[in-house]
Amino acid sequence: MSKSLTHQQARTLSFIRRYLAENPGVAPSFQEIADELDLASKSAVHRLLDALQERGHIRRDRAQARSIELVSAATSFDLTALSDAELKTLAGRVYFELQGRAA
Repeated sequence: MSKSLTHQQARTLSFIRRYLAENPGVAPSFQEIADELDLASKSAVHRLLDALQERGHIRRDRAQARSIELVSAATSFDLTALSDAELKTLAGRVYFELQGRAA
């Protein structure tokens, strides 16, 4: 994981992390990734996933659909990969979590 990620690779990894957190045991399909990132083709998704795998962020079994796994559950997160709406959602979740702990 020594090479830094491009903006699009970081967005892809962020989506995969979020998807896996919301759908335990089920990885996103190529089409779901393409739709989320507004990509025109699944081949663009394929290139992004290849890059993430080469950099050691994910692992895939090419013979099996929806086989994307995170290599490590990194505690750090590239916030620059998030959209404004995603940042607002994250800020809201943090705020409400902190409010709950303060009560």
